[in-house]
Amino acid sequence: MKNRFKLLVTALIMTLSLSSWSQFNSIGVVGNATARGWQSWGNPMVQSPDNPNIFTWIGNLYAGELKFHADRDGDWNANKWLYAPAANSAILTASTDKIGINNDPNQPDDKWVVQAGEEGLYKITINVLENTIQVVPTAPIATIVGDACTAGWNPTEGLPFTPTTDPNILTWTGALGAGQFKINLGTGEWVDNEWFGSVLDGTSIMNGGQILTNDPALKSRGGNPDNKWKVSATEAGTYKISINLTDNTITILDSAHLGLVNLAVEKVAVYPNPVTNTLFFNTEMKGTNASIYSISGKSVSKQKITGNSIDVSCLNSGVYIIVFDKDGEKITKRFIKK
Repeated sequence: MKNRFKLLVTALIMTLSLSSWSQFNSIGVVGNATARGWQSWGNPMVQSPDNPNIFTWIGNLYAGELKFHADRDGDWNANKWLYAPAANSAILTASTDKIGINNDPNQPDDKWVVQAGEEGLYKITINVLENTIQVVPTAPIATIVGDACTAGWNPTEGLPFTPTTDPNILTWTGALGAGQFKINLGTGEWVDNEWFGSVLDGTSIMNGGQILTNDPALKSRGGNPDNKWKVSATEAGTYKISINLTDNTITILDSAHLGLVNLAVEKVAVYPNPVTNTLFFNTEMKGTNASIYSISGKSVSKQKITGNSIDVSCLNSGVYIIVFDKDGEKITKRFIKK
């Protein structure tokens, strides 16, 4: 009995010792499935203060490949690499995988793969004591950053948006002063995330005295181009900002318009999307002026709608923004031309 008790105590001490020590001080997510690409130091994971064997990272993944570099110092061939159990391992089933660890960055060079259609925000957790990985899709998050708000230009300390019943629509209400701002769609540094910025740099939040309703926003990887919205001294005040990550639009309401959004504007839809030749509308748009812009903000077409559709067959394949001027309201929608 005494020996058994001694064994239990020894096992407990060993477990506690292992959980308070880690063979690695840092791990980075490396690969073209991340914003930093194949930089050897990668996107830094956060080491748990309670268990140094556990590292986590929350960020955007894109179609591509990834693996992990431990104790990275900028040298591709230095230190250890954490790799997938087989080449082209699926990211969505990675939580059943065991991680391999090797000194050689190329042998084996097995990576996890993010397929087209699987892009989005993920939380990755690695336990280097158990050699396990968990990859979990995460609800969208956003923070406002800039000298127009109290957060300043620190990308990791932005003011958080609040989720709505639609996980792809987030809102923030607060004070904006003279300055500029943009919106961080992740948790890390500038190059780690996707960003929401204005289509044209320096766009006023009041758009010539008018509120911005479903205005197109430019989503960019790593915040490049560095386009921002501008708040003048006379525009300082309380605002509600809503972003829609489905069609990449933004609505900015000042205190005089809070709660007064025209619901008819919100209900306008265009279809089919993607479109080949003719883009239809789900509500009466006859007589409305329509302007079409490329995703970079270049005007490509302006016309008055004569029916309940518009011919887009002449457009090249790509992503476009269509802006309707209807009853004094600017309605912005995004569509894809095949």
